[in-house]
Amino acid sequence: MKVAFLANGPGEVWGWCRPLIKEAAGRNWTVDVHLLPCPFASGREINALSRLPATISRHRTTVGALRCFFSAAKYDAVLQLGGDLFFGRFLAWRQRVPLACYSYGYKKGMKRCEKVLTSRPGLFSSERLEIVGDLVLDSLEQGTPEGWRAPRGRRLAIFPGSRPNIRRKAFFFLKEIRSHLMKIDPEIELRVLLSPFSEESEARPWNENGFSVWTGTTPAGIQGADLALTQPGTNTLELMYCGQPFAVAVPFSFLRQMPIAGLVGMLDRIPWVGGALRERIIRKAIPRHIGKMSWPNRLVKGSFVPEFIGEYSASQLADEVAKVLRDPESLETQRKRLHELAAVVAPGAPAKICNILERMAADHERERK
Repeated sequence: MKVAFLANGPGEVWGWCRPLIKEAAGRNWTVDVHLLPCPFASGREINALSRLPATISRHRTTVGALRCFFSAAKYDAVLQLGGDLFFGRFLAWRQRVPLACYSYGYKKGMKRCEKVLTSRPGLFSSERLEIVGDLVLDSLEQGTPEGWRAPRGRRLAIFPGSRPNIRRKAFFFLKEIRSHLMKIDPEIELRVLLSPFSEESEARPWNENGFSVWTGTTPAGIQGADLALTQPGTNTLELMYCGQPFAVAVPFSFLRQMPIAGLVGMLDRIPWVGGALRERIIRKAIPRHIGKMSWPNRLVKGSFVPEFIGEYSASQLADEVAKVLRDPESLETQRKRLHELAAVVAPGAPAKICNILERMAADHERERK
């Protein structure tokens, strides 16, 4: 088999594409990964996949992607893992091969896919829908944990983001948070889990400013933590599957750095007024999503995971985090609910997806003959 995987942002690349490449390699498949144009990209997706047995191509523009698809080697099947389905539909049409899509939500164009795959029941409906499990669960690697300096009740794991501009701003914001928390409780320890899309040199300034730094796997890095603090995204699924209580933070001071798809995301290109206009639109839109920014809250259509979204200063957010840490009963309740949500999904999604791709390719070959 020779297959094309189409992906875009860091979450899809690390949480979805990586375990699939490993499964495909075990079947001696040839894998081409096409990284599509994406406003959420970190710029280091190729580096993150560089040690895996796949050919990685990054397409910075739509025109560049389509030009590549015109000359791409013949595939047996195409699997889209994030991004606009226009790309997958075009490549499959160009090569006359079957197309499958893996997604957590409905997308325009799914009717043109031979198979639509998702992680668990209830996310969306489609005529060709098949539940295969969550690739994020299969992407988690245990690793070797490292002990905490702080005693139980004072351990905070922090995810500063996968994009460099957000991490740069988060560094100064989190320095203030640490300073305020140390005044509340001098024994508290803040461990920063640097993204696999970060540079090796980034660990030093965190260490020099009192943070402990973790660059290994997520399960090992959070083991023993009392609470994790993160942004919305794939991290919230990783934390759910690890049964790690957490809180989501989106201070409005970060809105200028927040990536947005579509026309709103392009407003930054307008000189002088574009950034302010973009921020104003986001401010009006965000209230509709408060309480639904983390995946566990979205799955239960409730708000059992704390979400601090709004005009939070560093000291205000530190106070909120301290309150959560001082409530072990709520943390344990959250842990139990996370385990319940995680138990709905069993591991094995990469094998199921590759089995489906094999059947699609075989059916297509029979029909062609």
